[in-house]
Amino acid sequence: MKAVLIGIDGLDFFLIEKYIDSLPNFKKIKEKGILQTTWSTFPPDSICAWSSIFTGKNPAQHGLLESIDYLSKKEYKYAKGYSFVNETFWDEINKLGRKVCVINPFLAYPAWKVNGIMVSGPVFEGGETTAFPGEILQKFNFPSLGGWVDFPDEKDLEEFIKKARVNTQELAKVSLEIYKKFPSDLFFLTFLTSDRIQHFLWRFTDEEDPTFPGESPFKNSIKEFYILFDQTIGEFMKMMDEESVLIVLSDHGHKRRCVKCLNLNEFLRKRGYLFLKSENMVKGETKKLIEKNENFCFEIFP
Repeated sequence: MKAVLIGIDGLDFFLIEKYIDSLPNFKKIKEKGILQTTWSTFPPDSICAWSSIFTGKNPAQHGLLESIDYLSKKEYKYAKGYSFVNETFWDEINKLGRKVCVINPFLAYPAWKVNGIMVSGPVFEGGETTAFPGEILQKFNFPSLGGWVDFPDEKDLEEFIKKARVNTQELAKVSLEIYKKFPSDLFFLTFLTSDRIQHFLWRFTDEEDPTFPGESPFKNSIKEFYILFDQTIGEFMKMMDEESVLIVLSDHGHKRRCVKCLNLNEFLRKRGYLFLKSENMVKGETKKLIEKNENFCFEIFP
């Protein structure tokens, strides 16, 4: 028996239900398999949630809470995939003598030695796509992998959507080619574009969002990406035999952003009731300080 895992960052159960009549393959999963919600990690963030999926550990155990390690005492260090090298579920499958193919796992960078294939890209920092074995990058045309760090303005959204769509289509295409040419006991593919599309375009599709601008060219953008992922799932279904198992999973769901929130420390600081110990704190350091204290609490109280 073989397993195909398709991870879709930020995939929302309730949006699947909302669009189900336009998603024939999700509908097939619902009718012939299981389609349901599951608990994410606390906090329900991509960094700690994917790390928990990879390792089977809760955030306090694996220690990856943010892209920056705020618990380091002297300097801020970006979280690296080597924090869980040889500790993931695909490493455990390797130990059983089984072959794996892992493409675009979030934060698992750079790729490390596996019995099979592993391809990954950088997250929150510059770098090149890496692979084991290295020649895989010469045999196949991979799009940009890993997490993007661009923050588009409204005037840039059209190009942003186009870029995300092309990236998704190219990743689906090359992954299907690899699935066909390199048999493995576990095939694990992750799409990350879905999360970013929802972050930046939710307000254009949700009429109950206080910031909903009305009719716009972006109103169906999220639905169109769900249809694209559904089509990709369908392509894998066609190639799978009867004995294989398909699992579609996500790190968390999605909802509209908070439109009213209060950062109590910042509220007090601006009014002269709270003071920073250092006068040399640069822009952004306040946020780091607050999050460092928050994550320290997670470390103490797992």
